[in-house]
Amino acid sequence: MFALLEEQALIFIAPKPQNRTDSLANPFFENSSMVKKNSFSYNSVQTHTVFANGEGKEQTMEVKIKNGRGYKKVTFRNNAGRKIASKTIDLNSDEIGRIMNKEFIPGLFGPCLDHCNNSARPSRRRTTRRNNVIITSNNN
Repeated sequence: MFALLEEQALIFIAPKPQNRTDSLANPFFENSSMVKKNSFSYNSVQTHTVFANGEGKEQTMEVKIKNGRGYKKVTFRNNAGRKIASKTIDLNSDEIGRIMNKEFIPGLFGPCLDHCNNSARPSRRRTTRRNNVIITSNNN
């Protein structure tokens, strides 16, 4: 366990673990397969009520990071609690690093909100059988 060097200094030499649980109990044995190097986890859920066109919607913004990977998610629900729109995007390494450093990221949910706000069904184009004329709802 202890070894003496030429300068008569004591140095602690960590013993090899006998089983898998010893590697977790021994802080000097870091190269074990059981010890995770990047075990950062983060979870944040924010819920807001958004009023538009006389109707209230519930907007939920969520960020989850576990073991170096994570995602950001925006969900809209109506008054009945049914999901109207949602979008999930993976976080890149720059965003994960800034969240680990407890920095504010302006516009983090921008791409998710753009997708959810523009997810309304576009005007349908249909073809009549008689003369194959395309009829659209917008007469410009």
